[in-house]
Amino acid sequence: MEPSNDNADTVWTAGAGRTKAIIIYVLYFFGFLWILPTIAGVIMAYTSKANAPSEWQSHFRFQIWTFWINAAVVLLFAYAVFWSGAGGDVAAEASNRAAVWTRAAILFGLGIVWVVWNLFRIIRGFGFAMDGRAHPQPATLLW
Repeated sequence: MEPSNDNADTVWTAGAGRTKAIIIYVLYFFGFLWILPTIAGVIMAYTSKANAPSEWQSHFRFQIWTFWINAAVVLLFAYAVFWSGAGGDVAAEASNRAAVWTRAAILFGLGIVWVVWNLFRIIRGFGFAMDGRAHPQPATLLW
């Protein structure tokens, strides 16, 4: 009779949680190029969160939170672009060209801040997952 190893399931689950968390961070990174990897990542995070050990649940909560923050930012940017005159009447834009360019410059600057913020969140979470540590603040707006 062989001795049982009750920790085998726990180790496998923790390893699977780590692997899924890392895959989701990679999908989020590629989501900068195309939206489908990000959607696949958030679906994986939602389906993995309930059965994962607590240290990996923190990563999945962080990833889900990151997705919804990004969705809100993208919607705000889309609204702001249409509000700023993109796609509007060309004659009206020509008469108010300075205001349009000012808003475009502000949106571009905010877009750069959003990309840096998002990359920092992804890279920091990826680092915690690679180290096998729980994310310390999964519900934060910062990182």
